[in-house]
Amino acid sequence: MVNDESILKLPAVNIFESENHCHIELAAPGLKKEEFKIAIDKDVLTISSEKKTANNVENRKTNRKEFS
Repeated sequence: MVNDESILKLPAVNIFESENHCHIELAAPGLKKEEFKIAIDKDVLTISSEKKTANNVENRKTNRKEFS
């Protein structure tokens, strides 16, 4: 069984480009812009975020979790 924490989750993205600019919109509900990490390495843009969740329900086994 795959651990849900190891699954890469990708948000929907819109990318617009003009002569001098690139504009990126992410659909990432529940996240604030301060929670994102942005990096450029060898002309590759990486946008990441990590959100920790606490499991407050006792005596319940999660078989699959696709949203918070």
